[in-house]
Amino acid sequence: MAAYGVVVLLYAHSIAAVAPSWPVGLPGTPFTECAAGAFLILCGASIIANKGARLASTLLGILLLLWIVLRSIPLVVADPSSPTFPAGNLCEASAICGGAFLVAASLPSGALGRMEAYPGIVAAWEGLILLGRFLLGLAMIYFGYAHVHSARYVATLVPSWIPWHLFWAYFCGAALLAAGAGIILKVKARWAATLSGVMIVLFGVLVNAPLAFAAVRDVNLWTSLFHTLSWSGGAFALAGTLKNGESPGQGTS
Repeated sequence: MAAYGVVVLLYAHSIAAVAPSWPVGLPGTPFTECAAGAFLILCGASIIANKGARLASTLLGILLLLWIVLRSIPLVVADPSSPTFPAGNLCEASAICGGAFLVAASLPSGALGRMEAYPGIVAAWEGLILLGRFLLGLAMIYFGYAHVHSARYVATLVPSWIPWHLFWAYFCGAALLAAGAGIILKVKARWAATLSGVMIVLFGVLVNAPLAFAAVRDVNLWTSLFHTLSWSGGAFALAGTLKNGESPGQGTS
């Protein structure tokens, strides 16, 4: 998240193009671009330093959830077949949003501890955790389907030194479908989260990273890399909350 925040600050003009429309006549678009980048950097740094990390993760998840509701869903409804792939962008944002809530669930209470003494807040908190799990699993199912449906294109992304390109495209698709179903249905969910997290990290290292470093000025490639790493972090966080058969949120606060 911190690295993606830097990308947002460096390429703020691109964020303005995809953000929800700013009310006409009100200044502030440049401010919102910079504020979004600074917020992501602060959240990432807080999580890494474990200083107010649970609060930062929760706020990050809420911000991303607002983004999904105000921007991603309307774009899918308006033109689901658009060449800008609004459905893919929606599921990518959903995966990171869900991951943020799951990271929060895996951390000590910190600043949220006192608020969790109120039953209403506890119920809302548990609801966000369940939502995070569902969003992460649903995103995996979507991208699993996309891998299988567009296997020949995905095969072109596999590094040349790895054999059986088409096999790996179908394998990753099937693995994501199985992992997403396992996470949502709570069937071998810890294994599903752990193994999918490993696979997603490998995809980022072997596919996204070489492409980004080969075209360092391409903001889309760097965005894809940091999105992939954030997504894997959510999967690992979920796996961490499922020790000894616990549900997310139990024994982690």
